[in-house]
Amino acid sequence: MSWQGPIRIGELGTDLVRPPESQGVYVISETKWVKEPTNKDHVIYVGKAGTLRWRLGEIVAVLLGFGPSGELRYLHGRARRIFHSNCHSDIAESAKLFLGWLEITSRECIDCEEAKLFDKFYPTGELNFAKKPKCSQHRLGK
Repeated sequence: MSWQGPIRIGELGTDLVRPPESQGVYVISETKWVKEPTNKDHVIYVGKAGTLRWRLGEIVAVLLGFGPSGELRYLHGRARRIFHSNCHSDIAESAKLFLGWLEITSRECIDCEEAKLFDKFYPTGELNFAKKPKCSQHRLGK
């Protein structure tokens, strides 16, 4: 499989590209990339999902201001942190971010793929306001 995107978050729905209803990994970046994201693309979030369409829908909803306000729980808690902590608290700024995903086949380990992305984009510490993911089955990420 190959990377899909990047799609500017504010233009989702107008380009007729929808994430699949399968598992995969995804990134949110500040700049547009070609073929696959690189370190030059200012990736600010790496994630995984059992169902890409569902998870990315949750993130986009929050970034475009459709998440709950106040003390209510967000559908995707870390998307709230992207929205509020990375100077994207203005919906217009969040709409300028780019989203892309890579569908993962059933033969591939989604935890390992997420750990590889984490290493690629932030090898020295925390990214996504979380620690590096680990795969207990394959020992990747330790």
